[in-house]
Amino acid sequence: PDKPSVAISTESVLMAAARRIDEWSRIADRVPSLEVIPEFAEVAEGHAGQLDLLPSEWEVLTMIDSARDLRRIALEVGRSDFDVAKVVYGLVSTGVVRLRQADRHSRVSPTARDAQPDQHGPALALVRQGLAAARESRFDEALQAWRQYLDRHADHADAPAVRDGIAATERLVSALERLHGL
Repeated sequence: PDKPSVAISTESVLMAAARRIDEWSRIADRVPSLEVIPEFAEVAEGHAGQLDLLPSEWEVLTMIDSARDLRRIALEVGRSDFDVAKVVYGLVSTGVVRLRQADRHSRVSPTARDAQPDQHGPALALVRQGLAAARESRFDEALQAWRQYLDRHADHADAPAVRDGIAATERLVSALERLHGL
């Protein structure tokens, strides 16, 4: 039997992955990891107002209990880590929520990355370097930078987006090679 297929250009997939990587780096400015625990922020005197949220944002908001980290919330609401981090980014940006690091006695198990000093900042340069190379059609350089990033930060929150970018770039290169008979 024929399998259904969806026609999406490889370039579209690559650009979507690049946009997600860019968005993750913006989110990371306020949401440093999925292990942070969101808590409701104190409302300033005379600053109470209405909150206009989408249903998916309300769903995340209702899970905030000062105990669950973002990864646990994503698991419990059945949404991607990215989607939950994006909602929490908005809540932090508007001052509704603040984030705290999980204490050592938290029920959240530490990751290998937490046991080491945070060296993710310099690694983002690798992601950006790969993105710049991809935008200039230097795909081998892009893949090399992104693989180097994954070698060092495979467990970081934006690693899935980088893996998606690698897969999309590999598909693009393969399609271009087939197109040009290489």
